[in-house]
Amino acid sequence: MLAIQFNQIGEKGAFLAVWTNEVGRTDLAAAIVAAREMIERGVLRGVVLDASEAGLYDSADFALDLWVDSLAALPDDFPIAYVAPPGFRESREKSIRAAAGDWGQDVEIFDDRASAESWLDARLS
Repeated sequence: MLAIQFNQIGEKGAFLAVWTNEVGRTDLAAAIVAAREMIERGVLRGVVLDASEAGLYDSADFALDLWVDSLAALPDDFPIAYVAPPGFRESREKSIRAAAGDWGQDVEIFDDRASAESWLDARLS
C-alpha cells in the first residue's frame, strides 16, 4: 500500500493526495511513478496535496529535496494545490515557490482543502 494515495475528486482529472510525516524518499518515488502513469493515461491532470496534518520535517533541506524530486518529475505547468501544515508559510513558502518557478510548475499554497479544491477545479476547467 502506498504511503501517498491518489483519490479522484470530481470528473476533471483532479486528485487528492494526503501527505504525512512518515513519507520518505521511497514512498515519494512510488507515488511519482503512480502519478506519472496516471498522467500519461490522461487520468491525472492536477492534484490537491494535503499536508495540513503532517507538520514540518525537521530538515528544511530534506523537505526541499522532496519537493524538487516531485516537481522535476511532473510535466510543465502541472497544477498543484498545496494545503500547507502550520508554520509552512513562515519557514518554507519562499523556497518552495522558488523551486516551483525553477521547474515551471503551477503551485499555489492554501490553508484549507476546500479553497485548494476550488482553485484546482478552476484551473482544470
